[in-house]
Amino acid sequence: NNLSNVITITVTAPPCAVDAFEDDDSPATSSSIAAASTQTHNNCDDTLDWVKFTAPVTGVYLATANRSNGSPSITVLESDATTAAQIQRSEELTKGGTVPYQASWNAVAGNTYYLKVDDSNNFLSNAGTAYTLTVSQCLIDAFENDDTFGTAKAAALGVLQTRNHCEDNDDWILLNA
Repeated sequence: NNLSNVITITVTAPPCAVDAFEDDDSPATSSSIAAASTQTHNNCDDTLDWVKFTAPVTGVYLATANRSNGSPSITVLESDATTAAQIQRSEELTKGGTVPYQASWNAVAGNTYYLKVDDSNNFLSNAGTAYTLTVSQCLIDAFENDDTFGTAKAAALGVLQTRNHCEDNDDWILLNA
């Protein structure tokens, strides 16, 4: 019987154009990013972007994915693209109306690391929405080591202190009344 119901199929264009770094969907096709640089990516065609980074000097590096309506997560992997790097911290932060996702890790000069940027949790709501990816060396602030009650550094009244969490999640501040 050659008779069947007619099914109408509509083909529509994707909601956006793929970014300049596609096809970056696996470690083998990953794009490269340099220290102290920022790239703009999107997830028009899929939920994963892979980026490789070679550390110019040994130290702590910080990768940040940022988009105003929910950022993709970042997993840092060693040069084999399967072994997780020793992460200092990895978390989604909320500040200033944006929700950046940050991961910091100890890198060795000359070693290549893979950043797996995963947007699967936000894909339906953010399809086609660009995010920025930045990798930078994170210099430990002048107040370290201040990771415990016993090592807290004093804060003077009216004096601004600039701190970061490059090497850990904890900063203790001593307040004298």
